[in-house]
Amino acid sequence: MKYRDFCAESEGAMYEGGSIQPMVVLQGHADLTKEKTARLKGMLPEGVARNTMGLPSLEAQQAALKKADDKLNKVYKDFMSPEPNAKVKEAQRAWLEYRDLCVKAEAAAYEESDALVVAAKSATELTLARTERLKGLFMEGYEEDVAESTP
Repeated sequence: MKYRDFCAESEGAMYEGGSIQPMVVLQGHADLTKEKTARLKGMLPEGVARNTMGLPSLEAQQAALKKADDKLNKVYKDFMSPEPNAKVKEAQRAWLEYRDLCVKAEAAAYEESDALVVAAKSATELTLARTERLKGLFMEGYEEDVAESTP
């Protein structure tokens, strides 16, 4: 809830003083609550059974996580570089805490033999979702190819 609240507030702050601000905050709450509900459903026995079919190797999932983390760091840096935003920084810190707690909880729902892969998979999914949220909300027209090619 901490991450959801900080994130929604930081998104609403982009429209501070405008009549759309409360709607943006409420939409952020709703979107993030739906995302968390889906993740919790994945921890139920039927979700665990479905998610363990076809798990990638640990090495492949760790490589995917590294790539996702690099992408998030690039997008975050690009957003914060022109003018740092304290609310987004606070939301990002809350997201890191949220991600770590989610990964730990989700991995605990699985057999020990699958837990490390599931942890890396969960971290990858959460990181990619956060990256897309930042790009979609704060960086209209952001093009990764252009951003990646600039020094």
